[in-house]
Amino acid sequence: MPLSAVISDKVLCMHGGLGKELLDARRLDILNNIPRPLLDKNINPQENPLAVNLLWADPDVNARLFGISRRGLGNIFGQEVIDRVRNRFGLDLIIRAHQVRFGVFRSLPFSKPNHVLRSSLTGSSSSLATSILA
Repeated sequence: MPLSAVISDKVLCMHGGLGKELLDARRLDILNNIPRPLLDKNINPQENPLAVNLLWADPDVNARLFGISRRGLGNIFGQEVIDRVRNRFGLDLIIRAHQVRFGVFRSLPFSKPNHVLRSSLTGSSSSLATSILA
């Protein structure tokens, strides 16, 4: 399963979010440098911080750049990181799939009107959500 995808050079998709490695990258092809297969032992911040953040980083309205995640994996990142990554790579959208909210539809203030979280309950009582970080 891919950790990320770039659609038409304008949309970046991932499960988790953004990390310092992507912010510091010169090109998006850094995403192709993640070793494959990605074994469980390689999904740790010391071995592969880019992969960890693509999987587990979370946006946070109180973060300017980066912070420590209470999740224990990945970091938190703020609106400035979103804006800088979008501008650096000429992206129109950044879409992340990992956002758990039960039965809500709301817009988060830090990302202007374009950051929408939408969840729907499924038969298994789990939640599906997508965040558009734009």
